[in-house]
Amino acid sequence: MIEAATRLLGAEAGSLLLLDHKTGELFFEVALGEKGDQVKSIRLKPRTGIAGWVAENRTPVLSNNVAA
Repeated sequence: MIEAATRLLGAEAGSLLLLDHKTGELFFEVALGEKGDQVKSIRLKPRTGIAGWVAENRTPVLSNNVAA
């Protein structure tokens, strides 16, 4: 599904983060794109970045400029 959504949106990359309920960390279940294999080893601390905010608040965010 991530691959299809990435293609449909014409995105450079796509990923699916899941929540580790024991640690509160987010981890990449799927990571597509040029650096997909590299980011799959990353675990995000709770409340880190946009993904952490979304996981904590259970509210989606649409951003056209994630760097900002």
